[in-house]
Amino acid sequence: MSLIVTSDGIDPATGAKVEFYRAAGPEAARTQLWGTSVVRSRFPMLAQIEHDLHVSPPEFDRFEEEATRLDAQATEVAKELGRNPEHATDLKRYARACLDAVEFSRKFGSDCIHYW
Repeated sequence: MSLIVTSDGIDPATGAKVEFYRAAGPEAARTQLWGTSVVRSRFPMLAQIEHDLHVSPPEFDRFEEEATRLDAQATEVAKELGRNPEHATDLKRYARACLDAVEFSRKFGSDCIHYW
């Protein structure tokens, strides 16, 4: 099973429901990444992905800020986790999924981003 980032909203131009869906890592990442002390100390909101994370509009800015920092610090985080440098690419992909979800959610008036 894989983790995913999802959201939905309404296209203002057409009134149609639109959906965002992005694969965002293996299930094992719950404990091997999001549940680690490294992530909890640096990214407390993202650490909640260990048990599913649901982000409401008032929290979008914080979610975006933590994802932006994860993207910028991916190499350092991978090193602190004892992973090879290539793992930073995965971390950047997870961060990008979060950032894309925020962009989508703002554009289409979503009431929640789910990382589960």
